[in-house]
Amino acid sequence: MAVVLRTLYPEGMRRSSALLLALAGVIFLELDARAHAVLKKSSLPKRVVPETAQPVVLSFNSAVEPTLSRVVLVDAKGTEREIALHAGAARNEIALDLPALPPGAFGLRYKVLAADGHVTENLLRFSVAAGD
Repeated sequence: MAVVLRTLYPEGMRRSSALLLALAGVIFLELDARAHAVLKKSSLPKRVVPETAQPVVLSFNSAVEPTLSRVVLVDAKGTEREIALHAGAARNEIALDLPALPPGAFGLRYKVLAADGHVTENLLRFSVAAGD
């Protein structure tokens, strides 16, 4: 096969073709990475103060549709409670009000719809405990 390629394509053309293929691969990977809303930042601390309600903002790498997204609070026993969402200050943010919670382990299971139509789901874990 290598002999056929050397015969059919001069050295410069093979290098150009390899470079074009590599560039196309990078572009494809970049486009695929932007196809889903990836959580970039959260205002939720790893440890939340007990019995204190707290606003939380989730920031993604692309615009999201808050009206078509969902966040569920999950406790250590697996009990789920849906949390109301609203648009954040930017198109890539969703905001919610975390209710006052007792001490324990919790998670926010989010399912967001990116503006491009892709859905992303994940679980953001945190604990509720008194500070140091």
